[in-house]
Amino acid sequence: MRNRNSSPAWVINVSALLTCITILLYLASKSGVMKSDKEDKERSEHYGADVKYIEFFSLRPSQLVYLDNTGYRLALDSEDEPSFIEARSDAIDSLTIEKLPPSRSNGTDGVSLTRAASDGLVNAYDEGEVKSDAERDESIDYNMAWVETSCDPKRPVKNVVLLKTHRAGGGTLANIIYRYGDLNDLEFALPKHGSYDFYWPLHFNPSFVDKQYLNSSSPNLLINVRYSPDTMTSFMPKDSYYIAMIRRPTDHFESVFNGYQLDMLLGIQNSSNPFDEFLSKPKQYLLEYLRKKPRLNIHLNMAKNGQIFDLGLQHKYYNDPVEINNHIEDLAEKINLVLVMEHFDESLILLKRELCWDLDDIVYFKFNQRAQEYKQTMITNEEKMQIKEWNNADAALYEFFNKTFWDKIARQDQTFFQEVRQLRQKVNELEAECIDSQETNQDTGEVDIKLYEHASNFNKYLCQKMTLNEENYVTYLKKKFNTKVDGHHGYQRRLLDGMLNKTESREAR
Repeated sequence: MRNRNSSPAWVINVSALLTCITILLYLASKSGVMKSDKEDKERSEHYGADVKYIEFFSLRPSQLVYLDNTGYRLALDSEDEPSFIEARSDAIDSLTIEKLPPSRSNGTDGVSLTRAASDGLVNAYDEGEVKSDAERDESIDYNMAWVETSCDPKRPVKNVVLLKTHRAGGGTLANIIYRYGDLNDLEFALPKHGSYDFYWPLHFNPSFVDKQYLNSSSPNLLINVRYSPDTMTSFMPKDSYYIAMIRRPTDHFESVFNGYQLDMLLGIQNSSNPFDEFLSKPKQYLLEYLRKKPRLNIHLNMAKNGQIFDLGLQHKYYNDPVEINNHIEDLAEKINLVLVMEHFDESLILLKRELCWDLDDIVYFKFNQRAQEYKQTMITNEEKMQIKEWNNADAALYEFFNKTFWDKIARQDQTFFQEVRQLRQKVNELEAECIDSQETNQDTGEVDIKLYEHASNFNKYLCQKMTLNEENYVTYLKKKFNTKVDGHHGYQRRLLDGMLNKTESREAR
């Protein structure tokens, strides 16, 4: 007899069938979601980088050119040029520019330059500018407690790239890094004959390096080059530390205008106030110059947004706030430390801690200082506003990295400012021991340092190194490489160790 509580067989079969259908539908939907996620990920990986190509067109010596419907034309601050490049070729006509291997960082093609078949022109220059779409965390906690910095002095950073920024303390910083590499017998990437600045304003290319001064495939130090991330990462070791220095835009522009004598260049030197006259209509004066001159003086690259130009931004983006911000974020991703000239000593202590160097490694004499009478000391509030508007990209650059600079300092331990004071004391002592007098160069307005003639061997040797500018240091390093003087490295190390011991002994008393 059938149990009254049992269900009919057909009811059980239908129920089981419905359960199976439900399970199959769930598995199918899950599979679809996973497939969709996989496709989204693949699309993200494929399109994650926004690759843009900027082209050279028939580049003549010292010209900025772009191509429009009327042919090749000069340009400096145009808003609508489709293709644009800045370059100088007084020293590059004879260069053979190599095709780079794919970048280790992102796999994009390297920069290539090819020599034209006629007229000594450079053409067909493609630059792959890859930008990460990852968003940066902009949050800053100014209430963060002091934290200890971790640094192993036995393992200092030896692979360093210093990016060139004109009129922003780069010469002084370069001397420090040259001396460190010289002292520790590191390997330098040195420029080819006829250039100490790697053919600025061209973006850096490994073909600009004189390979005869390299013992290995990758050097330790690359100093004062125009920013070009893909070519640099292809050439330098993967763990290289990237450094740049910036300056307040108002002071930077004043230094550019008077230091490069732009008033003479633009023909307004007879004005009662050439500085103010230029700021009243800067674009007009530049366009008048371009109409009259067959060649462009390379220093005019500094006449507008000179700092961010050195750090790789093309002129045609100067009026594009989105592109400016994207470029600044890209710099923040790829440059390890951006220093601020107005706070030079604090910058050097940050650098010392980041690189695990010694305090004696970062002592300095200031380079390319102009005498007070050669400076535009009284800049009105109206002129400051005009400078910021004209140098809009530099103003955005400085605002961003000045903020990150002080954020880094806020994260240092309590001995940070003690080290700042110690550095200033060492610099003052070296100035007293080394410098006899300072004379103003009447042509440039810059202060030349004259050393004591009868200094001790130690002081004479160190002070001479501290007063070598970039060009002279490059010349010295090439001679050092060729002569291969035995014991040179040990001698220099003993000298600096002697200075350190002398300082510690004095502090102990």
